[in-house]
Amino acid sequence: MYPESKKVDSIDLYFSTPVKDPYRWLEDESTAETREWIQNQNLLTEKYLSLLPGREILKEKFTALYNFEKRSVPKYNNVDEYYYYNPGLLPQSILLRKTKEGRIDTILNPNTFSKDGTTSIRGYEISKDGKYLCYSTSEGGSDWKQIYFMDAEKRHLLKDKLTHIKFSGLSWYKDGIFYSRYDTIHEANKYSHINKGLKCYYHKLGTEQNEDKLIYSADDDEDASPYAYVSEDEQYLMISINKDINHNALYVKKTTDMESKFLSVDKDYDASVSIVGNIGATLYIHTNQNAPNYQLLKVNAEEPEKKNWLSVIPESTDVLDQVWIAGEKILIRYISDVCDRLKLYETDGKLFDEIILPGYGMAENIFAEPGNNDIYYSFSNYTTPGKIYKYNLDQRKSVLIWAPALAIQTDSLETKQIYYTSKDSTKIPMFITSKKGIEYDGKNPLLLSGYGGFNISKKPEFDLTKLPFLEAGGIYAVANLRGGGEYGEKWHEGGKRANKQNVFDDFIAAAEYLIEEKYTSPEKLAISGRSNGGLLIGAVMTQRPELFKVALPAVGVMDMLRYHKFTVGWAWADEYGRSDNPDDFNNLYRYSPLHNIQKNTKYPATLVTTADRDDRVVPAHSYKFTAALQAAQRGINPVLIRIDTTTGHGSGKTTQQSINENTDIWTFVLNALGIYK
Repeated sequence: MYPESKKVDSIDLYFSTPVKDPYRWLEDESTAETREWIQNQNLLTEKYLSLLPGREILKEKFTALYNFEKRSVPKYNNVDEYYYYNPGLLPQSILLRKTKEGRIDTILNPNTFSKDGTTSIRGYEISKDGKYLCYSTSEGGSDWKQIYFMDAEKRHLLKDKLTHIKFSGLSWYKDGIFYSRYDTIHEANKYSHINKGLKCYYHKLGTEQNEDKLIYSADDDEDASPYAYVSEDEQYLMISINKDINHNALYVKKTTDMESKFLSVDKDYDASVSIVGNIGATLYIHTNQNAPNYQLLKVNAEEPEKKNWLSVIPESTDVLDQVWIAGEKILIRYISDVCDRLKLYETDGKLFDEIILPGYGMAENIFAEPGNNDIYYSFSNYTTPGKIYKYNLDQRKSVLIWAPALAIQTDSLETKQIYYTSKDSTKIPMFITSKKGIEYDGKNPLLLSGYGGFNISKKPEFDLTKLPFLEAGGIYAVANLRGGGEYGEKWHEGGKRANKQNVFDDFIAAAEYLIEEKYTSPEKLAISGRSNGGLLIGAVMTQRPELFKVALPAVGVMDMLRYHKFTVGWAWADEYGRSDNPDDFNNLYRYSPLHNIQKNTKYPATLVTTADRDDRVVPAHSYKFTAALQAAQRGINPVLIRIDTTTGHGSGKTTQQSINENTDIWTFVLNALGIYK
């Protein structure tokens, strides 16, 4: 028996269409009633999982898997090297510094920030002279942050503290930073109240936050979200202003005349545009303006308007994904058929070299800066854990400088990329990873995952949490759905707003292909996705419930009619549309997972996962979806929800929290698919 989820008489009228919302009360996380519902659901889930075989074995496996040395790509300031490090099972990674003499100092140990280890470092920046460090922290995975400062040379904390911060950058200028903040936090509904009215400030070390200088505020437009950043040579201040996820305006001024007006680089909010660096007065611009696959342009800082933009590296068939100034060259990461390529160019656009990667995969965490001939990056794919490389511009070659040692070897695994046909005949790429030599007899357990949104590309990435499943003979497939950025803005547009159903059709076609080609069968097929990917899973399992055995929607956007009423959901309107627009409403209502659950239907065995501090996609989405699904479910497939009470949308989890969560998820999956009996 499921815990009682009472129904209330809540009805909204959308353009003459009445829509019931019987679980509206679960949107208020502060009530005793909601807290009791959370507790009862967690008790049921724990009781169910505790009776399943293999749970303790999996916990031991995940503990062993996580117990390996981890480190991040180094970040340099002058000659000192900063990097995150975890010897194995520390709750949070620590921040270390290696000096030019070779001494290693502990700069920050977040494991001392809170008793339970759930306060994490969410970012740090070193001042240009190397004397100071600023860093942001988050409690329990929330997007709300605090910013602190320390004397990096003496390694002691300064008195400065900045609060009311969410989605802010950290950009040093002289003896302070530019950052963005809100004026107030609504403490009663801190994790769900809508966030608008972001403002940009400059904080000078040694002063109180209320003395910070206001840099930009769009008082007449609360949707405008400004972010400030300074060029590496501190000569230019840029303000990027977003009104949604996909478009922004951009302004610039010289820091030598801070009282002057900002000059417009692009004020139209019709594209993505950013200044990625400068060489003297030449600003380099990365944009998809008139270039769906992006291009690199340049402009003189004195006259930065669009009409003066000049091409440096034009659009090509590959996606020009990201740009850095490296030494005196331009480093570009391209996405080519869903895999990364790194190329170096002269400042006039002439090809200098290509950094040959160890194989197909993704090059991430790239550190490159003007005047430094060393470039650092990590490389991984589905069978290769992240390794750190250094490329030197003079020697023109990459050298492996660090590789992790895992408890499970991956030599027995292989990945292939295939292309299948979606409902409208569009070719969709998909990666399939399994043990070498596996037989495709239709009996293999298979996990299919995807995302399909916000111009985000699902490139080949190592994920140790899949290793026990692969070791047990499972197959892991990732479909590169429309809505992502794998093939540029046209690919993105093909899966957003009115085209959102294409994403679900792409995913369903992937499942049908895998069944037809005998990789698996409906009784052996599990599906998973997080955030926008959680929406994906909620949509496809309600549209084609017979196609899947197990569904794992994580921190998903499930109520498409009300998502914009919480935290930063309003900024997703360009991606999804809004229910207060009649055309958007009809589209949203057709696929909204919450509103397409049908009574007395056999749905897959479902484990919903969320967290009560998730202030990105508020947990009410998952609460309401679970309550409705439990009420509608026919048959023996369980519908459970796992609600973490000390984490957020995903970032900042302790090692033990990750072990516990993955143990529970995979215990559920392996039992539902018949691997553990």
